[in-house]
Order: sequence, then structure tokens, then C-alpha cells
Amino acid sequence: MDQLRVVHRKLLSAVGLAAILFIIIVIMAPVPSTCKTTTHITNKLSSGVLNAHCGSSGDDLGNRTLAVDEGFGWSFSESFGTLFWCYLEAEGYRLHFDAYDGAHENKFSEQWEVRDDCVHGKEVNTGDELTLGVWTPVQQ
Repeated sequence: MDQLRVVHRKLLSAVGLAAILFIIIVIMAPVPSTCKTTTHITNKLSSGVLNAHCGSSGDDLGNRTLAVDEGFGWSFSESFGTLFWCYLEAEGYRLHFDAYDGAHENKFSEQWEVRDDCVHGKEVNTGDELTLGVWTPVQQ
């Protein structure tokens, strides 16, 4: 009878351990977000067109040519590793910036304005002004 109790305890212990491991795996598994995030970029240059090419590791949004005050946006399911970048070019200058970085502690703006000095937005949580990127001459 004692041997049966020992076997029973070991079995309960193994089942309990398996249940705990299962719960940990379920909790740690990535769950796609059902919430969509929308990011938008607007040409606010004083003059001229803005050529924009934005994308992520799994989603190329293609090339866009934007007149002054024209913009475009895209929606996506955010996750910790989501990163959308943009390469911009205007009147012989170019600029690169990260339009959305899910790994960043503070959430960057979801509304970007491309201006003559750089790209402007607001930090989502605090409303603080953000300026990103530096215009550099295109080398020919």
C-alpha cells in the first residue's frame, strides 16, 4: 500500500509539473494583437514633392510621390518587434527615420510631418515634441 501511495504522489507531482509548464507556455506564446495601429506621413515641406519609400521586414509599402500637404498612411497589428522605417528624398536631399518601433519604451508619434529641417511628431504618452532624422545631400 505504501508503494501505491509513493507512485500516486509521483504521478500527481508529474501531472502538476506538466500543468505548470503548459500554463507558462501558453502565457509566453506571442498573441497577435487585434488592435490596429495607423501611422500617417504628410509632406509639409515649404515646396516640392517628397518621395517616400516605407516598409517593414515583412511589408514593403512601395514608393510614394507626395505633393505639399499630401500624405499617406497604413494600418498594422502592432507587436513588440514591429518596426516600420521610411526613406525620404526631396530636392537632392534624403532622410531615413523609423516611423514606428514597437520595441521602443515610449511610443513614437503615429502622425509624422516631413518639414524642411527634419521629421516632426509627438511622443504618444507625453505629447512631447519629437524630431527625427537629418537631411543629407544625395551623393551622385
